[in-house]
Amino acid sequence: GDRYTGYGPSEYCNQPCDGDSSEICGGDFAMSVYRKTFSYVGCYYDTNHRDLPYGMNFPGSNTVEKCHIECKQRGYKYFGVQASTECYCGNNYARYGRSKDCHSLCAGDSSKVCGGLWSNSIYKMADSDVTPPPVPPTAVPTPPPTPVPTSSILPAPPSTNVPTAVPTSTPETSVPSSLPTTNVPDTSSPETSVPGSPPNVSTSPKTVAPNTTVTAVPETSVPGPDPAPVPHGQPSYIGCFNVAGFPLVSNSPNMT
Repeated sequence: GDRYTGYGPSEYCNQPCDGDSSEICGGDFAMSVYRKTFSYVGCYYDTNHRDLPYGMNFPGSNTVEKCHIECKQRGYKYFGVQASTECYCGNNYARYGRSKDCHSLCAGDSSKVCGGLWSNSIYKMADSDVTPPPVPPTAVPTPPPTPVPTSSILPAPPSTNVPTAVPTSTPETSVPSSLPTTNVPDTSSPETSVPGSPPNVSTSPKTVAPNTTVTAVPETSVPGPDPAPVPHGQPSYIGCFNVAGFPLVSNSPNMT
């Protein structure tokens, strides 16, 4: 049918399927409802340059359903099984044409066919199962740093070197330790020799100027000013529902 849930959900889907007791096939006046999630397209050739580019290998466990799930999770439109164990996904197919060699049984379910040698059994996803692959994030370019105008940078003022004043010294004055000796000529009368009497020598005393001591003036050192400081700075089971009103056709006389 094209719709369900006309009589609401049921809690009586508890009967194992005749062909597979591991699965449930509804119950009394209750149906296990499934939605079709993929459909068979056909058998198509493959080569080393794969028809469906994304491939996986599941030795001993590959099934149509398993491959469906793997490709659905990756957002692809088609999937194919090949050579019993291989699974492929893609958004296009049939580049190499149709094949008649899909006869290999699935490694994980021998009741179904999983392609053949260089041949894919290709299926199409239900439209509702196709989700676009995630879009990778767009890298936002980092803007270059804004240059700082040179004029806004104030240079440090130059150091002011104040020359140190040269101390001024008073030149030494050399004063002789003493004045030269002045010889005063003898102004006394010449000696007169008188016979028979001792000579009368009259000598005038010499006048000598006293020594004069001059004390030297010590050197005076005038200190200069201190230097200025320098400034610093990512079939599906739906549920169990009552079947009354469900569009079923049966020839059984027991059906009401």
